[in-house]
Amino acid sequence: MNILQRADLSNLDILRESDIQDLPAPVQKYIGQSGALGRPKVKTALVKQEGLINQRGKKWMRLKAVQHFNFVTNEFVWVARAGPLRAIDQFVNYKGSLTVKLFKLIKLGESTGPEMDQGEALRYLTELSWFPSALVSPSLSWKSIDDSTVQATLHYDGRSASAFFYFNEAGQLTKMTAKRYAEDKGKFILRDWLINHFEYHSFDGVSIPYKAHVNWMIDGVETCYYKMVNTEVETNIIT
Repeated sequence: MNILQRADLSNLDILRESDIQDLPAPVQKYIGQSGALGRPKVKTALVKQEGLINQRGKKWMRLKAVQHFNFVTNEFVWVARAGPLRAIDQFVNYKGSLTVKLFKLIKLGESTGPEMDQGEALRYLTELSWFPSALVSPSLSWKSIDDSTVQATLHYDGRSASAFFYFNEAGQLTKMTAKRYAEDKGKFILRDWLINHFEYHSFDGVSIPYKAHVNWMIDGVETCYYKMVNTEVETNIIT
């Protein structure tokens, strides 16, 4: 399924100050310092990614991935390769799933269900930070916690998923946290989820966090399972 082709790119509005005036102050500052104001709003995107992944606490594996986003329909599809393994992680039609195959042919596992829906909705929500104009969406609501912290909520299919965004004085994101379902020995459990160690880079004039660590908090210990780098970012494309 090409989710990019489900967005109409014939009319791309410009992101203006008036579009962000009702957002919490830290989010306004984040969008302002990014350079996204005065540029077309992002409806679709393609991201190429590299990283190291360690899902089972054993061996780190090198990974390359391509990810498609549709911000009109609130969807993403992430296709990754790590050695002989191929993984498809997605949030499409409000459903989340993760499928892992060996050599593209042998299915090793597939996770679906309401817990996966919540987890992939959270992934989509936090990765909106890579596309500042996408933070201006009727599917999102915001709540100010303090001068540097906000709660973002994605509303989808009569449900919702929320995460906390933390900002520094310069308006940059420093971390994001949420309660996310994790699969453990065939069962789903709700765990603290943390994204941090951001580094920033400008893609087409817009500065975003392009490096990060993704972690589970296990027994109070920050346990990193993915170290990612976005190497290419293209926006408003259909193929």
